[in-house]
Amino acid sequence: MAKKRKTKSQKIIAEERHKLYHYEDISQPIKEPKSPNIITKPQAIATTHKASFIDIKKTMILTALIISSQLITLYFLKNHFINLPGITY
Repeated sequence: MAKKRKTKSQKIIAEERHKLYHYEDISQPIKEPKSPNIITKPQAIATTHKASFIDIKKTMILTALIISSQLITLYFLKNHFINLPGITY
């Protein structure tokens, strides 16, 4: 069975995670934050949202193009601008 490939967004997240871990290993000992209630999130989370918005945008554009092409084809068939054998409107 074939191995599942990683998507571009998964690769970006992994790269950010690796950068974060390597940076922590090399740097000085970790200092405790001033207020323990604040939890910092890695930057990789922001890139996943950006990637998902881009994917949603592409999907919406493609869907709009498909629906508009179907409506244009229906208009041409109804007004007999084009005739296809076996299809009557």
